[in-house]
Amino acid sequence: MRLQLAKSNREVNLAILNYSSSFSLSDSFLFTLLYNPFVFIALYPTATFPTQLQQAIIAVEHLITTGVHPSNLHLVGDSAGGQLILSLASHILHPLQIHPDISSPNDIPKQLRHLKLSAPIRGFYLMSPWVCLSSTSPSILSNASLEVFSTATITGYGVNVLSRIKDPSASMPYVEPANAPPGWFDGLGHVVERVLMSAGDGELFRDDILRFSKVLEAVPGDDVKPKSRKGKAKRLPELDFRFVLHGGVHNDPFVDFMVKLPESQLGGMTKVVVEWLKDGVDPPVSSSHEY
Repeated sequence: MRLQLAKSNREVNLAILNYSSSFSLSDSFLFTLLYNPFVFIALYPTATFPTQLQQAIIAVEHLITTGVHPSNLHLVGDSAGGQLILSLASHILHPLQIHPDISSPNDIPKQLRHLKLSAPIRGFYLMSPWVCLSSTSPSILSNASLEVFSTATITGYGVNVLSRIKDPSASMPYVEPANAPPGWFDGLGHVVERVLMSAGDGELFRDDILRFSKVLEAVPGDDVKPKSRKGKAKRLPELDFRFVLHGGVHNDPFVDFMVKLPESQLGGMTKVVVEWLKDGVDPPVSSSHEY
């Protein structure tokens, strides 16, 4: 991806917050780029929710405090990484309060630190996000013969993760964004300027992602808010949301890069992602870099 962007004079850096059980690129949370570090975060079942959210907050906070402006930052996540981005967005909109009786093996504070943004983050790309861990949607079964992992495997993961959440009533919207209450993502335009989300027509998560796409499509934007004390009406930033249903399976665009296809043979979704990121990264006019 970095090489593809460089061809159009978009110079970026990359940082990867990786939490795959095998420490591979699958199920990774690609943050922005800072000297190409790989930072491994605590894994389930040793670390349960909200450990990964806390670490994501710290990672983004670190990038911002080291000089990366939110408008120069893209967060890209696949599968559970996409879910983590949405969890982060939920926490910015609704700071999570940890119930006093929750204990963590990683000594997470009772109250998660609040990530304050001076401006909306430039973009989120959510590739095949795992938006419903307790899914019973038709595609969970109907696409089983097409998918890269089994229905039993993914539903088992979901049950195990959810069973270890100590305060489900308060935590569920952060863990299962597709089941968040109505209006939960209102104001998302204050968090991020543009969102691209994709799903494969042959993947298990298809129906859940389709359902969640309607939630983001309905996020209000450019609505006049009540007048401030100074008598001026305020407007909510409009969210630029795009959803693409392509003909592949879970995390399908990864395949293009793993098999090192030539540019002429890149799949349709891969080209969409490259162009979307290109549109979000301005050509450099100085020595500063986008992230």
